[in-house]
Amino acid sequence: MQALRAAHRRAARLVGLCPSDYPVAATGLLDGRSATTHWSVADHFAQRFPSVRVDRDLQYVDEGDVVTSAGTTAGMDRCLHLWRQSRGVEAANRVARHLVVAPHGAGGQAQSIDRPVPVVAADSYLARTLEQVTRDVAALHSVDSVAAMAVMSRRSFTRRFRQTCGASPMAWLAAQRLTPAQRLLEQTELSIDSFAEAVGIVTAAALRQHFRELVGVSPSAWLKGFRYSRQR
Repeated sequence: MQALRAAHRRAARLVGLCPSDYPVAATGLLDGRSATTHWSVADHFAQRFPSVRVDRDLQYVDEGDVVTSAGTTAGMDRCLHLWRQSRGVEAANRVARHLVVAPHGAGGQAQSIDRPVPVVAADSYLARTLEQVTRDVAALHSVDSVAAMAVMSRRSFTRRFRQTCGASPMAWLAAQRLTPAQRLLEQTELSIDSFAEAVGIVTAAALRQHFRELVGVSPSAWLKGFRYSRQR
């Protein structure tokens, strides 16, 4: 505990990976703050550390100088999150592709799909359609317009999309829009409203909602963490 506290005083970032959430919490540095851990020990963790607010649903909780996460896969999501803050969205996406995982883990432990990577034949209507959509994610796409691109009825397109990608077309599109949103957050000083408009998300409220659902934090909290890592 002394070593961890000393490291923290030197401005080190403490990161808990499932069982190691316990020693991180034992330092007292999470008192009055939020944390998460694996669902199977969440009740015990809460009893052991009553001063910590335990969020049982989130994959990881980033408090800036202290980060906690749930199980093994959540730990990988957390590591990608830290790499994204340290090196940027594109660098993290390259690592995610190398690991054959989605760039973002789902926001909650009860969820399993986030930014699904479609597995479709390269010459299929659906593959070409998704490529076309991702080239211009800020456009005012709708299920009907994207289905028309794929030369399919709305019903058939929605069914096939769910079977192939594991999510609804609009949920997938919202996730795709977050990558350019994060890139803008890194590179510009635009307002949240301007970010939302630039990436095709109608309102700042919708952008905040998508961020919380798919990244696990608000845009401002994500940017704060990104800038914190850049300063290290």
